[in-house]
Amino acid sequence: MAAGLKSSTLELLKRFNRAFPEFYEQFVSSEIQLQNLRLAYRLYKSKRAVVEIKPEGSKSALHFAYRNQSFLLSDIFGVLAAYGLTIHSLSLYGQINPPMLVFIKLVVSRGSKTLTSKTAENVCRAIREALAGRFEVEEMLAVEFNLDAGLEQV
Repeated sequence: MAAGLKSSTLELLKRFNRAFPEFYEQFVSSEIQLQNLRLAYRLYKSKRAVVEIKPEGSKSALHFAYRNQSFLLSDIFGVLAAYGLTIHSLSLYGQINPPMLVFIKLVVSRGSKTLTSKTAENVCRAIREALAGRFEVEEMLAVEFNLDAGLEQV
């Protein structure tokens, strides 16, 4: 467990970790556990998906927290594909007990470079809009790809 934390924070972290699968605390670093707790708190306060993109070296890190839903990953990956982003790594943590939250960290780039602040802002907005059902990811992808073509033509 994270050394140097207040006992109240440690107790909160232990309660939070109970919603994850067995061995979560054993295999996930304290830093990631605290990051997920912070994201959960932001989700609780805002009542909407937490989506943020920050530079991380020569790439960008997308941090995400939301309630688990069947369309979640397809919406996120659809938005990333529509923006032509490359995924370099994926970390996904899901709770198996209520409130059934999902925490994702994706390291992405466009052309092997970090995303511009405007692109990062647009990607975050597009993910939120897709999750809210205000537009279909398929419509966004249709601009980039001919979805009616056979797979070999795409």
